[in-house]
Amino acid sequence: MVRKLLSERKGIASASSRNDSGIYSGGAVGYVSYDYGMTLENISSRHSKTNPFPEIFFGLYDSALCFNHQTKEWSLNSIESFDFAQDKLRAESVEKLRITNYELQSQTTIHKPQTHFLIPDFKRSEYCDAVHKIKNYIANGDVYQVNLSHRFWGKTGSSALTIYNSLRENNPAPFSAMMCLDEKRFVFSSSPELFFSINGNEIETRPIKGTIRRGKTLEEDELFKNQLLESKKDEAELLMIVDLERNDLNKVCEKNSVRVENLKRIETYETVHHLVADVKGTLRKDKDTIDVLKAMFPGGSITGAPKIRAMEIIDELEKCRRGIYTGATGWIGFDGNAKFNIAIRTMMMENDSVWFNVGGGIVADSIAEKEFEETMHKADGMLRALNVVSL
Repeated sequence: MVRKLLSERKGIASASSRNDSGIYSGGAVGYVSYDYGMTLENISSRHSKTNPFPEIFFGLYDSALCFNHQTKEWSLNSIESFDFAQDKLRAESVEKLRITNYELQSQTTIHKPQTHFLIPDFKRSEYCDAVHKIKNYIANGDVYQVNLSHRFWGKTGSSALTIYNSLRENNPAPFSAMMCLDEKRFVFSSSPELFFSINGNEIETRPIKGTIRRGKTLEEDELFKNQLLESKKDEAELLMIVDLERNDLNKVCEKNSVRVENLKRIETYETVHHLVADVKGTLRKDKDTIDVLKAMFPGGSITGAPKIRAMEIIDELEKCRRGIYTGATGWIGFDGNAKFNIAIRTMMMENDSVWFNVGGGIVADSIAEKEFEETMHKADGMLRALNVVSL
């Protein structure tokens, strides 16, 4: 359906409207949930469908008013002529967007969220038990790695915009988004992970595997970064996922074009350091973004390897469907460009209920207690963003 709608509008866009900057200039914006990945792989879930969010949600936009946070400049991007697009975005609408941007920039200094409680669906001991079960599966040869997550759920009296502002302040990340499905349902993503981007015929993915908390001093912070770089366990996790992603990319890329440009590097965020790889390839002429999604989804960094068996074990051990968590949020342009994150560090909100998951990769030499602590380090920015009263 998304491909059909995009192709219908693509005819309006002239060849000159395609840009090589990778900037959104009209197209589909939305998300694909992890649960849809279960459907793609024909995996039946033992959990009932209680999620109030659809498996796939996209809106189609001919024009976009974009704000560059680095240059502080606005740009009007459209597949229509400039005059036509300008008419559609009249001065009063632009003024509303300016007000919204002002609120995004300043509201967190005025209002802090108030989340009355947050309930985890796993006790520490239960999460550790699940880690041991995964290690047994690994020892028996079922899998090499499984990503195990747990959920926090709570009640808040704060508005959606207040929560998203606070998330931006407490857990800033390069692939962030706020989506409003209607007046009651919202998605807030502050993801550090690029699932994939397509710019022209070049495709890139940046899997994350390996996490360590930030140090309290500059010296301790540097020590932790070096520990992560030297960790054989984290390196092994990353290499497994890089191999999986290379295999997925080869399904849609030109022969011999898939390459690893950075096998292991550090990215630093507000609360943690991550180990990241950069994998690139050249998209085949007969493939498009929908083909890429089908080939790569869900991302290997948030399932494990082999992917399908890991997903089956995830469904067995986790206590509910993941929903949007570890799916992907992003956009598909009429010009063929696209960009999606991995929906980690991502919250969902319905009315006054808010929830999010955190997880990590489990391998043969994982230590259960340390794996649980790693998930809590990942949760720290979101817990602070929600200003939780009790946990």
